[in-house]
Amino acid sequence: MKLFDSFVNKFFNSEEKTIVEKFIEIVKIGIKTNEKIPKLFDSNASIDEIRKLERQSDRKAFEIYNIIISGAIAPNLIDILLEFVNIEDNIIDTLYNLAREILRYKVKNIEIQKYIKDSVLQGTVLIGKTLLLLHEMEKLDDLYAIKKIRAKIQKNEQLGDKLKDSIFDFAYEQKVDFKTFYHLLEIGHKLDDVLDSCEDSSDAFMTFMSSLVT
Repeated sequence: MKLFDSFVNKFFNSEEKTIVEKFIEIVKIGIKTNEKIPKLFDSNASIDEIRKLERQSDRKAFEIYNIIISGAIAPNLIDILLEFVNIEDNIIDTLYNLAREILRYKVKNIEIQKYIKDSVLQGTVLIGKTLLLLHEMEKLDDLYAIKKIRAKIQKNEQLGDKLKDSIFDFAYEQKVDFKTFYHLLEIGHKLDDVLDSCEDSSDAFMTFMSSLVT
């Protein structure tokens, strides 16, 4: 972190430094939230902890918004940061919505429910790896290193597309009622949406850092 701290002190004012730190905190909240998703398949599952984490993320995002609109941010960074905070907070919002969907409807067919559980577990492993990459990325000051991590995040997003497609294929192949069909599609969409937001967040961070050094 010493190199990054040196970079921050050189290019950022105190408010911009605070914003970067809060972005990193939002990603940490995302990592914690994602880790709790698989537990929702337990018989005594509760969404309470995930809801608390989602509210923590909202508070961090609100704090960032307040700093941005306070006038302490360089004008060329305002639009970039406003987009960035919206994308980053959306990661946790989508994880929360995924949790709600998992708990909203329990499929009676044991094999299909097992498929859903296995798919969610596969998705959360991929999301966890991607969030760790995003966390690592946001501590870097070297654009080349940032681009390398960004490429890894893009590959994970592509794997997420394949997972979503496999869930969709499964849904269309099975003879299921509409609620089960819709539930499968929602699970697939939300897993993919989280990874899309992670990719968008890496793009936003890349834009943000590029604006400082070019």
